[in-house]
Amino acid sequence: MNKRFGAFFKAVSICFVTGIILSACTENAHPGIEQKVVFIQQYINFASGYQNNGYYIDNKGNVIEFDLSEEGEQYADQLKMIEHFEKQENPTIKKTISQNEINKYYEYLYKIDPDAELIKTSVGADMGANSIFGITYTKEGAIRIITIDSTGDWEVKNTDKYAQKINNWLRQVTS
Repeated sequence: MNKRFGAFFKAVSICFVTGIILSACTENAHPGIEQKVVFIQQYINFASGYQNNGYYIDNKGNVIEFDLSEEGEQYADQLKMIEHFEKQENPTIKKTISQNEINKYYEYLYKIDPDAELIKTSVGADMGANSIFGITYTKEGAIRIITIDSTGDWEVKNTDKYAQKINNWLRQVTS
């Protein structure tokens, strides 16, 4: 009887350990991203009529185009724009990025040094701004908008290596 219990215990233990190992190998090994909006590419211009368009990438890797130009300048405020996206139901999805990939670059957002230098150069006028932002939340729950890159009236380059990796990746997956 004691040998049977030992064999049973050994079999259960092997199954348990195997289950843990296999679950770590699945695509959903990373914990889910709770926030809805992860990245935003936004073109905004006030020069010849208000323009506010681009795309955002949600926590599932969906690339969702937007055009808020007709909505008025209320969404020029980035916090209001993000709040609008978070409430949006059934948006039109342009394409989808794999969950592993979105998780990887989401984790990079939290590795960006908040004190990294932003190199700003004035380039022209009336060109607007074509910007890429990453969205994180502080421990207190406040939204943190991270400038990854921007071109237009001003060129803004984030010098952090993780910001540069995100910028290069986003330009590839959304082109």
